[in-house]
Amino acid sequence: MMDEGLSSASGVIRKLLGFSRKQQTGPGLISLNDAAITVQKLVSFNMDRKKITLVTELDPDLPEVMADRQLIQEVVMNLLLNAVDASAEGGNIRLKSFGNEQGINLTVSDDGHGIAPADLENIFDPFFTTKKTGEGTGLGLSICLSIVQAAGGAIAVDSEPGHGANFVITLPRADNDEKKESGP
Repeated sequence: MMDEGLSSASGVIRKLLGFSRKQQTGPGLISLNDAAITVQKLVSFNMDRKKITLVTELDPDLPEVMADRQLIQEVVMNLLLNAVDASAEGGNIRLKSFGNEQGINLTVSDDGHGIAPADLENIFDPFFTTKKTGEGTGLGLSICLSIVQAAGGAIAVDSEPGHGANFVITLPRADNDEKKESGP
């Protein structure tokens, strides 16, 4: 019964994000932290139902990125909901942002069941899923990859069975784009 409630809540959240996306005008300067916080609030019900603790470590001094806010929220939503699905009751999820030479990074990590090595090489393929029939389409991570790449970024995952998964989104700093356009 609890799984049905979680699935229903996840569906409502996805529909709300889809509806709000219709109002989006396209890429613009956004705060990755703000996008993550918005999604965190939407997913909190799912986490509370499974007694999952969310630890956030968002660097308050990050520069903005050039991306479509609604699409980036969809990526974060998908990663957080996957982390909730992978986590046992009472599990932990970490949402962390930081900057480095590669750009602005947002990580979603869980201490769930992890991803089998054989599945890691296919995890971003369209229609690939490890979920039971009717529980997933296998499009979520493929769409996430497409959205992040369209924003000039990358997404990576590392996982070990029994030790959770760590997804890292890297997007270029908006200030780097300005420097490239104006020259050295």
